[in-house]
Amino acid sequence: MGMDMVSNVIVSEEVAYGCSGIGTAMTGNGLAETPLILCGSEELKKKFLPRMIEEPLVAAYAVTESIAGSDVAGTKTKCEKKGDEYIINGSKMWITNAGYANW
Repeated sequence: MGMDMVSNVIVSEEVAYGCSGIGTAMTGNGLAETPLILCGSEELKKKFLPRMIEEPLVAAYAVTESIAGSDVAGTKTKCEKKGDEYIINGSKMWITNAGYANW
């Protein structure tokens, strides 16, 4: 929206005060963008960040599990590379943007 970070946060807080669902929808992509910005390789950043900002595409965020909750260190979902593909085994619940995400 062309705002500085402080203005962006103030608008987000005010919208969330009125409706937490809309507040979550407004900031949901940040849940996917932040780990990518902090820990992603340059290749992954170049592949996904422009698409999330320019198109804009919506990302889903799936952390919560029935036993671990949102404690990332306690999650049981595992990912294993087999050839050129990844096999993901686990179960998630309350997935942010699940019904609308492009990926």
